[in-house]
Amino acid sequence: MSFCHKCGNETAENTKFCGSCGTALQNSTTEEHKENIAKEALNAHMVAYNIKVLTWEIIILSAIAGLYLKSWYIFGGVFFGLLILYLSFRKIAIILNFIFTLAWGTIGYLFGYFFNDEKHFTKASIILCLIGLLLSASIHFSISYIYHKK
Repeated sequence: MSFCHKCGNETAENTKFCGSCGTALQNSTTEEHKENIAKEALNAHMVAYNIKVLTWEIIILSAIAGLYLKSWYIFGGVFFGLLILYLSFRKIAIILNFIFTLAWGTIGYLFGYFFNDEKHFTKASIILCLIGLLLSASIHFSISYIYHKK
């Protein structure tokens, strides 16, 4: 048996069109269908995890803005504004990914600078900066690729 790639309806092996939605069928086997489902499930899991990370970053940024300007309205506006912009517009999502990635690299650099002696701060700072950049880039750009792919 094979399945429609659009609606998932089970179809006969040599059928050219789906009886449910009318889509032209590809000759895919049950194994290919199972592999596609597994890939989509993995992508959904990755997106869910990465969206949680991004949401916490947006919450932290919103809290800093709200506390600095002493306004709950600023907190709410920044939070909902960034979340809506990120989830709605691909180009803005890429810019936000870049900004958050640079922020984590900067935090790594500063962490190495403040918690090491003066002789070795440069090496530790650079290593922590690179770790921050690589980890956050992998999280942010995997979100952007999977969530916004067309």
